[in-house]
Amino acid sequence: MGAKGAPKTGGRKPGSKNKATKDVRESILNVYEKIGGDEAFAEWAKKPENQKDYYQIYAKLVPRDINVDATVRLEELVAGGDDPNTDTNVGDQDGDGQDAGVAEDEVAT
Repeated sequence: MGAKGAPKTGGRKPGSKNKATKDVRESILNVYEKIGGDEAFAEWAKKPENQKDYYQIYAKLVPRDINVDATVRLEELVAGGDDPNTDTNVGDQDGDGQDAGVAEDEVAT
């Protein structure tokens, strides 16, 4: 063991799969193709006695958490969806570049 606080060295990289997992996955995919692939699986899943099993398999394979990377303009949030293609301010009613109801001497520069 290394000294406390020393950087880790060796081992698998985070997220890498071990060889046994990779080999089992490849074997399952090979058998899947040999027994008919997607077409055979769909026929099996259509049978009423198999539908519960199919949906259990499906639920285990579908991602539970979905990460979304989104950029939202503050103007869209405040105004409830103003046209993002305009260059005007959120409350700009007349297109002069100022919010409605703001006197020209109140505009920050």
